[in-house]
Parts: sequence; structure tokens; C-alpha cells
Amino acid sequence: MTRTCSALLFATSAFAFATPSFAQDTPPAAADSAPAPAADSGNSGIGDIVVTAQRRAENLTSVPLSISAQTGATLSASGIKQLSEVKFTTPGFISAAGTGYTQIYIRGIGNGVFVGADPSIATFIDDVPHVYGSLVEDLVNVDRVEILKGAQGGLYGRNASGGVINIITKQPSDKFSALVRATGAKYGTLQASAYVNMPLSDRIAWNFSITRNRHDPYLKNVAYKTPYSGPDAFFNQFSKPGKINAQSLWSADTKLRVKLGDNLKITGAFDYTDKHDTDGNGWLDQNPAVSYGTYLFLAGLFGIKNPVAPWPQLSIKSGKVYGAYPYASWTEDYGGSIRPELHTDFADFTSITAFRWNNSHFQGDVGAGPVPIAGFTTRFKRRYFYQELRAVSNGSGPFKWLGGATYFKDHVDVFIAGINLGIVGSPTVSQYRTVNYSIYGQGSYDITDKLTFQASLRYANEKKTVDFPASIGPTFDNSNTARPAITGTTKVDKFIPAATLSYKVAGGVIYARYAKGFKTGGPNPLVRPDRLPPNNQTGLILKPETVDTFEVGYRATLFDRKVQFTSAIFYNKYKNIHVTDSGTAPLNTDISNAIVNLGTARTYGAEASVVWRVIQPLTISANIGYLNAKYQKAAFNLDGANPFLQPINASGNTMILAPKWQGGVQVNLDQPLNDSTRLKANVLYSYISSHFFVATENPLAEQKAYSLVNLRGGVTVMNDRLGLYVFVNNVFDKRYWVFGSGLGPTSLTFNNPGTPRIIGGTVELKF
Repeated sequence: MTRTCSALLFATSAFAFATPSFAQDTPPAAADSAPAPAADSGNSGIGDIVVTAQRRAENLTSVPLSISAQTGATLSASGIKQLSEVKFTTPGFISAAGTGYTQIYIRGIGNGVFVGADPSIATFIDDVPHVYGSLVEDLVNVDRVEILKGAQGGLYGRNASGGVINIITKQPSDKFSALVRATGAKYGTLQASAYVNMPLSDRIAWNFSITRNRHDPYLKNVAYKTPYSGPDAFFNQFSKPGKINAQSLWSADTKLRVKLGDNLKITGAFDYTDKHDTDGNGWLDQNPAVSYGTYLFLAGLFGIKNPVAPWPQLSIKSGKVYGAYPYASWTEDYGGSIRPELHTDFADFTSITAFRWNNSHFQGDVGAGPVPIAGFTTRFKRRYFYQELRAVSNGSGPFKWLGGATYFKDHVDVFIAGINLGIVGSPTVSQYRTVNYSIYGQGSYDITDKLTFQASLRYANEKKTVDFPASIGPTFDNSNTARPAITGTTKVDKFIPAATLSYKVAGGVIYARYAKGFKTGGPNPLVRPDRLPPNNQTGLILKPETVDTFEVGYRATLFDRKVQFTSAIFYNKYKNIHVTDSGTAPLNTDISNAIVNLGTARTYGAEASVVWRVIQPLTISANIGYLNAKYQKAAFNLDGANPFLQPINASGNTMILAPKWQGGVQVNLDQPLNDSTRLKANVLYSYISSHFFVATENPLAEQKAYSLVNLRGGVTVMNDRLGLYVFVNNVFDKRYWVFGSGLGPTSLTFNNPGTPRIIGGTVELKF
């Protein structure tokens, strides 16, 4: 393995990728996807890149960590509008997006648990955690996106098993600025946004942004409207095909920054997003014979006398799907925060207080057929409070430190029910609560002027409680009976360490790093304990996930600042992986969201990338990543000890969403035509090798290798105040999957396609 990774690293050492990002207090970046020339070199080279991944502003080339950073303007120029699409520019990053949920995977670390458990990749927006899979992934009002790869538990705490996504939005500044952007495209696409930053006095600044994104359905629903007749016409009321994969989103945020003194400021922020559409719900049935067999079985149980004929399988290229139940993919996400910051010669002190609410409703057709075989409906109401206190040292001595404490408390109301031939089954209703606190610290010491040792440690303590109210419904013997109220509680505490040894070299740094990641488990809020026998509760209590990351890397600015280079070799040991399981057919199909610990896995690989300022107007970037990710001892229920749950055997299989190869090339042109006019163009080529959406390597839930090309070009006039662009995303109309399900070829298997070719234009106006 070591020889393989070493060979890959040095074979790809001609490639590097680094995109410009800026410290939080700087103004928003210009809409230029190329790195800025170095201000002090006079040679039109690549400028310094500043990130805050380690809670202090640092030059990217000196950070001993695998990190990718891209500005909002860079992503827009590349045709990237959503978080899940960052996979086209970032090796090792990939996602699954289905039923309105988004799950991120980094270097093979992630899980397919969309509801009932936390993500394995932590997402922060302006240092506030966004902890639910129903996050809104549209990138709105973004200043930059930082992706930290590998376990990050020491600094970021819970649910940072595989990495962290830091999204930093535009902050209030003392200079007036405004940006209006409008995009029109195929499928009735409208993407409009406006941003205003206004100094109200010499100490007060305010900004505001509003975004509207919408498009018509990418897929046509061709489900039958009236499949029943005679005495069976009762079921027609449940067969109401609607729009699928349409989008409708409104989002707004505002911030007010007040300077109470030269060294003290307070920033208040509030944001609101409403997503009320059917985006992410266009499932294509991969084995309609199984679906039809299920339909015939249920038709017999329900006494349907005239079952419809078998339905044909629809291809991904047809642009058509079956959806007999009305679809819904609704999310309301909003909250506010208060952030005082005090600067002293000794340290910078920060307090972050945040309240957030996240309400969602999802409904879909599990049968994915022209008749309403089986569907589901879910409703979640979530709210949480978060508090962090942090201190980061100042000064130029050999010892630097930071430390802090966090407190997190949430409350979630759950409603989930299955639907069989229009009849809503006994719902699962629960409430679960989390209380988490942690204390963390990090210190670094310059052993010499080149050699530095850094270590961090976090202590985390968490309690999860799930309450199931008294109800009437099926128990483990499949009898409908009165069920008593049940409460389940788990407690866990954990020390989460990390250590790094780094050595400064010309223009950059070489480092070796170890870190642990930790994701909490707890009771499953989606399956009542009395649904399984008292002596066999497997699938109801999750053990925590852990990841041990080992990494060596090198990054530098080379050749008189003409080239930026970054590379890494990594190994991850993954334990107690969280996966979803379902009940055995036909009597236990209502157990649709059992969550189990699958076992162990390991991933290793290498990444390398380069950005080259060929001449001042022309920049070429390239990146490549290799990943070998395998489940090891990863099996569940093979002995049939729990007859209620499906057996899973993933040992030796490729891990979920772990393509062996990812890579791409970008070419960016920014050519002045005269004193006030510039020609701008961007070409993105991306390649992702084959990967699976399920742990069993079900070939029906596999995405084959594919490439994607985005083009964007236009002109700016009046010194970049007005920009006119045309673009084509997915130039060759490649049809690919972004989500898949199904344990095996004989089980129901559904896949959700990605975005087809989109042609459009954009107008930007800056003040």
C-alpha cells in the first residue's frame, strides 16, 4: 500500500490545485475564478491564500492539513450552484442527494443514514453547526467554502469523522458594495440574487442578501391517473401524479456589525430559507419486475380485482419517471446568532450564540410505479441551541494556543409512516433530544525555526434520549395492540486527540498528521423498541462511529509564485459504521429505518493538484485523487438471529460513494480588451470513476464512470461593473445518478438522476 501511494503521489506531483480564499474580515472576492496576482511580487504570479480552518487566519501554504478552499465567485464561474456539485472540482469529495436530504462523503467516510442519525461530515456556516441531513445545499451569499479532509474531531468535535465543510458567507464591511445577479436557463430556470453592504456610520455596517432559485421539472411523471375501475375505483384518489424534480427556493440573510471600540465588535445575523418543491424525488425503478410482484401481492391482500398490466422499465435517458403518489420535498430552515469578538495583544476572544429551527416534510412513492403500491410520508420539526466560547492566542513567540468550550442542545419531533395502496399505516411518532458539551484545546510549539509540533485534545460528553408515546400498532408479534410509552437513553463521553509534526520548506510545508474523528450514536427514533423482540433489539441502539486518520502531505508556492502545489497520502481506519437496514418482507416492511453498526473498514489513497498561472490572463488548474476504500469485517445478521431485519454482508466490498479515481482540469481566461472591458471564460472538465450507493455492491445501484464538462464565457465592461455571460453546464448531456438504494438485485432498487444539460445566460451588475 505504501509503495502504491508513494508512486501515485510522486507520479502526480506535476499537478496541484488551490483556489483563492480570503480572511473573514476582507470584502467579498471579485467574480474572477483565477487566483489573484501576488501584490508584492510584480511578476503576475499567484497571490497568497488565507484560510481560517484552524480558527485563526493563516496562509494556506503553511497550514499542516489537507484543505481545499474556493470562493463563491470561483464556484459560480465553474457552474457549481449546489454543495453536492463541489465533487466536480474537489477529489475525495462526493455526495448522495435523495428525498430532499444531502449526505456528504470525504475519502470514503460517510454513511447512508438520511434520517435518525447525524451525518459523518460536519457542516458549519459562519462557525455555526448545521447538523441535519435536510440541509439546504444551494450555495447562497457565499464568500468561500473550505473543505477539510480527514478526521477533525479535535477542533470541531462531534460528527466530524471524515472531515468538515466550512461555509463562510459575506460579512459586513466599511465600504459600500452591491451585487445583482440574474440567470435564466433551460427548464424555466431562474436564479436571481441581490446583495447590499452598507456602512451606516463609522462603527456600524449592515448587509442583506436575497436569493430566488427555481426550475421546472427535469423529469416527466408518466404515472397512470386512473388505473382502477369498478369497486376498486376507491384507490384512484391516491393516484395523483404530480411534478417531480422541480425546484422552488427563497432565501434571505442579514447581518449587522457594531464596533463598540477599536478592539471590540458584535455581529448579529439572521437567515431564513424556504424550499417548497419536489427536488430530489425523481426515482427510477431499476427492477420493475420486483415492484410488480410486490404490487400483485398487495393487490391480493387488498382484494383488488383488476390489477394493471406489468409496466416497462424507464431508462435514465428517457427523462420520464413513475410517481403515483404526490411528491413533497419541503424544508424550512432559519435561525440567528450573536457573535461578540474582542481583540487583545494577548488573545482574540469570541463568543458564538445561535438558535436554529429546521422543519421538513418529505413524501414519495417507494414503489416508483404507475400505481400507488407503497409510499411514505415524514415530518420532522427540529430546533437547537448552540453556544461556543473561544480564545486564540496572539503574539509572535514559539508557542501558540487556542481553546474553548461548546454546548449543544436540540429537540426533534418525528412522524414517519408508510403507505400501502393509499392506506397510511401505523405511524412512528417520537421525540428525541441531545445534550452535548465539550472542552477543547490546541497548542503548537516551534521546536526550531522550521520544525513545529502541534497537538489538540477535546473532551466530549453527550446524552441522547428518545421518547415514544403510547399508541396502537403492530408489535414484534405483528399484532395490532396497545403499546405503552417507552423512553430510551444513552450516554457517551470521549477524548478526541490530534497531533501534527510539520517542517517548513521553501514556499511551503511538509507535514505528518494523526487525528481521531467521533460520531455519536444513540437510540433509533424511527423504530419503536417493542417492534422487535425484547431479547433482540439490534438495530435500535447505535454505538458511536470512530475514525483514525493518518496523513502526510506537502504544499508550496513554486517557480517564482507561478505554481501552487498541494498533495497528500492518507490512511483511515473506520469502526462501527452506521448504515440503514429494512424489515424482512412481507410482514415487516414497516421497519424501514432500522440503523445498525456494520463493522470496520479502511481507506487509503493519494491526492495531488496544481494551479499554474501560465501568463497573466491564463490560468490552468488540474487535480487528481486515488482512493481505495474497502469494508473489512462488515456483516450483520448473517446467522439469522434477528428474523425481522434484512441480512447485510459487505465484507470485502467497495465502500459507499468511494470512486477509485476523481480528477479534472479547469482553464480560466481573464483577458483585458481595453481599459474598461475584459473577456472572461472558464472551462471545467471533471471525471469520476464508478462507485456504489449501497454497501452490498448491488449492480443496480451503481454509477458507472463518467465525465462532465461545463463552459462559461462573457465580457465585463465599465471596470467589471457589468458582466454578461453565457454558459452550458453538462455540455454533452451526460445522464448520471446522484442517489441509489436497494440492498440487492431482488429487492426494490431506485436511483435518482443528476442534472441534465442546462444552457443559459447570466447578467451581473456591481456597484
